[in-house]
Amino acid sequence: MAWDPAALALAFGFGLLAGAAYLASLWVSVRRLGSSAAPLPRLLIGAALRIALLVGAIVVVMGGDWQLMLAALAGFIVMRIAVTTWARTTLSTSRGST
Repeated sequence: MAWDPAALALAFGFGLLAGAAYLASLWVSVRRLGSSAAPLPRLLIGAALRIALLVGAIVVVMGGDWQLMLAALAGFIVMRIAVTTWARTTLSTSRGST
């Protein structure tokens, strides 16, 4: 496949969605650790499942094309940067107001 812009845009969008799903599941997992009787196994199993699902989804989207894989990975990274920047500014603002 030679640089099909529509396919690359779709793969990038999928990477954004995959990143949002990954980070949302991480947020839920971390919030539930405090009420867990065995937090370490829960944390490790959750991390393994999140990574396996993310890698599997990207492999399916890439369909053997490294360019689609890079586009999906770029979308994931952009989402991660956006969410961590948003969280950092939100948390620093909320701490400063109390």
